[in-house]
This record gives sequence, structure tokens and C-alpha cells, in this order.
Amino acid sequence: MLSTQLPPLNARLAGSALLALAALVIPFHASAQTETPDSESSTEETDTPEAEDDSVDLGTMIISGEKIQRTAQESTTSASIHNAEDLERNGDESLGDLLRRVANANFNEEGRVSIRGISQNGAANGSGAPLISVQVDGVTLDRNSQQSSVSTLFDVEQVEILRGAQSTSQGRNALGGAMIVRTKEPTWVWGSVVRAGLGSRNAFELGYAGGGPILDSLAFRVSGLVNKDDGFITDINTNDDEYAKSRTEVGRFKLAWAPLGIPGLTSRLGISKSKFQGKRVYNMEPGEAASDPAFYRTSSANDPAYNDVDSRTASWETVYDLGDLQFTAVTGWMKSAQDYLLDYDGLDYDDGALDTAYRGENWTQELRVNLSSPEVYSGVIGVYGGRFDTSTLIEAEGVPYVENPPIFADYEQELVQEAENIAIFTEFDIELPYSLTATLGLRYDREELDSRDRFLTTAATSGGLDVLPLVLATGQTPDTDGFQGGKTTYDAILPKAGLRAALSDQWSVFMTYNEAYRAGGVDVDTESGNAVEFDPEYTRNYEIGARGQLRELGIDFSANIYYIDWEDQQVPVLAGNFFITQNAANSRLYGAETSVSWEATDAFTFDLTAGYADTKFLEFEQNGEDFSGNQFVFAPEYTGAVGVTWTPTESFTGTMSYSHQSMTFTQPDNLDSERGDERQLLDGRLAWKRGHWQLSLVGKNLLDEDYVTYSFQYPNGVPADSGARGYATYGRPRTVFGFVEWFL
Repeated sequence: MLSTQLPPLNARLAGSALLALAALVIPFHASAQTETPDSESSTEETDTPEAEDDSVDLGTMIISGEKIQRTAQESTTSASIHNAEDLERNGDESLGDLLRRVANANFNEEGRVSIRGISQNGAANGSGAPLISVQVDGVTLDRNSQQSSVSTLFDVEQVEILRGAQSTSQGRNALGGAMIVRTKEPTWVWGSVVRAGLGSRNAFELGYAGGGPILDSLAFRVSGLVNKDDGFITDINTNDDEYAKSRTEVGRFKLAWAPLGIPGLTSRLGISKSKFQGKRVYNMEPGEAASDPAFYRTSSANDPAYNDVDSRTASWETVYDLGDLQFTAVTGWMKSAQDYLLDYDGLDYDDGALDTAYRGENWTQELRVNLSSPEVYSGVIGVYGGRFDTSTLIEAEGVPYVENPPIFADYEQELVQEAENIAIFTEFDIELPYSLTATLGLRYDREELDSRDRFLTTAATSGGLDVLPLVLATGQTPDTDGFQGGKTTYDAILPKAGLRAALSDQWSVFMTYNEAYRAGGVDVDTESGNAVEFDPEYTRNYEIGARGQLRELGIDFSANIYYIDWEDQQVPVLAGNFFITQNAANSRLYGAETSVSWEATDAFTFDLTAGYADTKFLEFEQNGEDFSGNQFVFAPEYTGAVGVTWTPTESFTGTMSYSHQSMTFTQPDNLDSERGDERQLLDGRLAWKRGHWQLSLVGKNLLDEDYVTYSFQYPNGVPADSGARGYATYGRPRTVFGFVEWFL
């Protein structure tokens, strides 16, 4: 077994141990000494005058992803929280719609997500474990299941976008941030909604959600949605404008049990199944990608293609609330399957196809205890365990493998990974004199990974002749002679510390420090068949910020400024015709995000978000090229949105938002020809409700802006065509959807 430990930073480890001791001991010590009504915090609460009668109730948003019940005003995490009312008001049909309004977040048509300039695939387009954790009802999703599970926000109660490292609370794969989705829970009041809609490009949607009590202590909720769309890609070869049509199906069932004889005990079981059928929406174009409008949103592939994703999840959450003591157990399971077929070159040449089958399965279990003593401390202690299995099988047929002389090959490549992760974590908020709150947290994380790869060339022809023995003997095509790979074990101690000062009952400032990591692993060099180990990567995150409310004016404000050191980055390095992972980069990034919400009148609410992210590779050499000084991939420098909501009567609501995102580079060499375009998108929704009925009209990209979300260049063409070629994907054009809903 290959094993790597943390760098010998004795001082840091000693400090981490002290943080752990303080987090566990100080709250109970403080509790024993401060159970008197004349403490400073009690005096302040007594002396603070109540808000004026004409102040605006700005509501309370709880951030569940932190595992401690903090409100958005109490939290130091840079969080963008959106409840069901907000999602409906803005007409958010998918996670991509929502992220347009989130500062320092990016989402494109291929499902790539980045937060603060850190892409879920890594800063240089790696293929390792994700850097942004995505959870639905406590279930951790893999990147493939996200295509179907969060493709719709129908019947969702809350979405939390947590920016910055969340390793203390979320652990694995949260180095860049986390997205936490909670669907609506069963209630003991009967209610349901039926929804139907028609939209651009023959789009159609039909959904139902509802439920109620079965017994006095048992309730259920069921929801289902079907969505189809002809897509926005036209096949050049056949002039078929339904080439990329898609269909999404999502079904959920939830059961809640609250036994009458055990007050404070609740148990919820959730099961979901989702399915997506469509195609990869990309095009290979002559010359530079996106340089000729005749090729915008088209496809020139001549081979059949599909992209089918199937995902199933189950979650079981039990909470026993005893007031100042709360026990929680969360079990999660996910199983996903993706099968897709691609034209190898994306052109109208007969140059073979790639058939890929991906399978993934996750099991997770978390047990935690929340403790609190009013005005003294609140915190959480927990343990976590998970198993994450994936397999990918690629079967290539008749693809041009060697250019000169031209050799066409059939091959199979299979990657199998089994990861086990265990962790112990704790985090406490401790009330101090002078309206100060200290946050101390610690996580011990250990991961074992078994990664194996095989590559088998099954056929090779040149000029109609069988040349397989020759190319294998000369090494022109690889063969690993069965599975190669190895096992790795890594662990890390991840501290967190912060200090928050309440300047008044409406304003606070804070500073925090935390550390995050992504475990290492092992890749197989398919050219040599050798296992190549890579080490963990680490970030140190520094942050300051402020929270404020002017209740008399109806203003809610938050801002965060951050700086991150990133060491031993895992980046892809080309080995022959395939990539392996190496620790070949060090980086730094800094930036800020802010949000302001203003309830100007009873009829008008204004929202503003703005983000700035400066990313830079300090050291990065890849295959003889020096990318030092370049930006990360999918890292927009500026993001933001302005929005207005108009509610002149209880029956009518109008919402408009205008979002901006600056251009991004899609490859670490930062070429202008490999980019995602700057974009300004106008979205809106009008809704009229009367009695049990609601009619709404939703528009996305109302100005019909053309923009590229991803491009890549082949300056010397592809084996079948020596002319320059560009690979591009495009943003969705203007889309209008009308809905009718019936509330029962």
C-alpha cells in the first residue's frame, strides 16, 4: 500500500490539537461558570431597545449546511440562500438559472460549476474527485447524477450555495465550496399542486407535488415531473432542429414520522429517481470556434449519439431534539449510471465513435450531537463515514489513433475506483465578553483509495491491413496487460478558527481561518502501464466580512473578502495520448462578494449581488509549457446581478433580473480562442394568482444573446482533416415558458 502523510508542520499540528481541546473543553467550562442572569450578554439583551414598529421583518434564513443552526446574519460563511418563495418568484427552473444571480458562481450548458473561480473539475480541468460538494436531502451526488437530480428545482424548499472551503462541516470534496439542496418535507396539512407548462422549441412540462397525514404521527409527500425539449442544436447534415432534444423525469417520495409518545423525535425517509435522455450539445467547426455565425448552435457529427443518465437516491434522517441537546443520524445512498455515445471527431467523416458507460454508487453515514447553552456556546460533534465506488468503461471503434502512417484502432479502457472515507469533526461558537463570539473547529479526515486502470488495444488497421501485432510491438498503441494501479491512504487535520464582533443587534464584523484538502490517489500511465501516485493538495483560507441589517429601511447586507493559498495542486499532465494527474502547480486566489436586498416599499424589492475573483497559477508547468501567471479555467473575474420584484397587489408579481459574467478561459494556456464568452442575460417572470389558480410567464435570455460557454482549438486539425478545427458549446437562446398551476 502506498502511503503519504501531511508535510511535517509540527507547529500547525500542535495548534490544531489545541483548537480541538478548546472546542471540546471551553464550552462546558464556560457553562459551569456563567449560568447567572447578570452576565454581560444577558445585560445587553435586556438593555437593547426593541425595533421600531415601522421596521421591516426581513425574515430568518437558516444555513443547514454548516451543521450548526446559524442564521445567515450569524454565519461567517459567504452563503447565497434561496428558499422556495425566492425560486418561484424568479422562475428558476434549474440550478443553472439560479446560479446566474449568485456572485462568484458559474454554470454552463455542459454542467460545469465553479465557485470563486474554483471549478468542480479542478483549476486546470482535471478529472479527479470533485472540488465542490453537491448534496440533495443529505445525499452526496457524483458529477453524473447531478445532470438529472438537480436539473429541476420543482418542489425544492431551499438551496444553499456555500462559497469557500467547507471541509470542517462537509469534509470530502468541499475544498471549493458546497451546494446544499433540500426538497419540501411532508406536512400534517393536506395540500398539493398540479403544474403544466408549454415553452419555446416545443418544450412541455407536467408536474405534481402534494401529500398530507396518513396517521396522527405519519405523513407523506410525493412529487413527480416530466419535462421535454426539442433543444437548440441543428444538425447541419440533415437540417434537423430537434437533434439535441431531451427528456427529464424526476420522482420523489418522502415519509415523515413523529411519534406522539416521544416529543422531539422525528424521522424522515426519502427516495428519489431521476432520468435524463439527450445528447452532448457541442460542435466541431472549421477554423476558430465560434468565429462563423453559420455554425452557431449546430452539429456536424454524422454518427449516432446519445447521453442517458439515470440516478437513484435514498436518505434517512432521524433527529431527537431535547432542547439544548440534539442527536442526528443521516444515512445516504446514491446510485447513478451514465451511458453516452459520441462521434469521435464530431465531423461528417467516418472516423469511429466512443461508447462510454459510467457507474457510481455512494454510501454515507453521519452521526452528530448538537449542544447549546443559551448565551454561552453552541456546537456540534460528529463522526462520518462513506464509501464511494465508480467504474468507467470506454469502448472505441475505428478511431484514428496514429496520424502518420494513418492507423485506425479499436480499444477498451476501464477505470475502477473504490474510496473509503472516515472523519471526526467538531465546531463550536463560544460567547465571549464585549459581544464577541469565537468559532473553533477541527476535522480529522482519512481516505483510502483503490484505483485501477486497464487499456487494451483490440484491433488496428492501416490501408486495410491488420497491423495490431506491429503497433503493439513498437508501442504505437498502448496495452497495460490487465489492470494496473494501487492503493493509497491519506489523512489530514483541518482546523478552523474565527472571531465575530457584534457591533449592534443589526451589524457585525468577523474574520476566519480554515484549511481544506483533497486526498491524493493513483493514476495509470497507459503508455507504460505503470501506476503513478499523486499527493494530496491543500488550501489555507483567510476571510473577513460583515453582516448588517437596517430594519427601518428594509435593507439586508452581507460582504466577504477572501485570500486563499493553494499548494500541491492536482493537475492533468499529458502522458502519450492520455492524461495522468500530478502535483504540478501552486496558486493563489483572492476576491470578494457582496449582496444587498432592499425592501423599498410594500410593492418594490431590489436585489444586488456582485463578485470579484482573481485567480493565478504561481507555478505550473505542463508538458514543457509554463502556465505560471495564468488564470484558472472557468474562473470569471467579475460576476453579478441586479433584480427587482414588483408586487402591486396580492394577486400579481413581476420579477426582472439582469446578470453579468465576464469571459473565462477554458484551458490553462489562456488562449483567446479557448474561452467562455462574456455575457449579459435578462430574465423575467410575471405571475397572476386568483383563488386556487396561478398563471405565470417565464423568460430566460430575453435579449437572445449569443455566447460561447466552452471552446477548444485543434490548430492542426484532427486526423481526418488537417485544417484548423474548433470545439464549442453555446448558451441557451431566448426561452419563454408559460405555466398554469392548480393548488388543491
